Amino acid sequence: MSKTLAQKVDWLFDAHRTEQGRQYTYGQVQRATGNRITASYVWKLRTGAMSNPGLSALEALASFFEVPLSYFADGGEYLEPSLSMMKTPVDEKVAREDAIEYVKQGTSKLPDDKLRAVVEVIEYLRTQEESPKR
Repeated sequence: MSKTLAQKVDWLFDAHRTEQGRQYTYGQVQRATGNRITASYVWKLRTGAMSNPGLSALEALASFFEVPLSYFADGGEYLEPSLSMMKTPVDEKVAREDAIEYVKQGTSKLPDDKLRAVVEVIEYLRTQEESPKR
């Protein structure tokens, strides 16, 4: 069974928190969206008092919580596991080591054309790192 819009909005508030670990306030959402959606409108969506919002309200929420607009579509809650992982703090040293190990193991099984593509991406990233910032 699909989640209601209210359940999805509630999940966003629970899953995406401030740097201090607190839930965002409705006022913070309003201010951060440039008043594209009011605090009371957000409250209505979260509590289910309003279940048929306009597109601009959903766009504002999607932008604020950094989720695709499709999250609000029927069945869009399937995105929640991947959206949760995106917000999890990453230990960059561990991530780098994991990526290197993955490339070492994975490239031995890649066909030559795919291996060339991996090398091209690495070279591109290296040039971006070395080029002066504008």
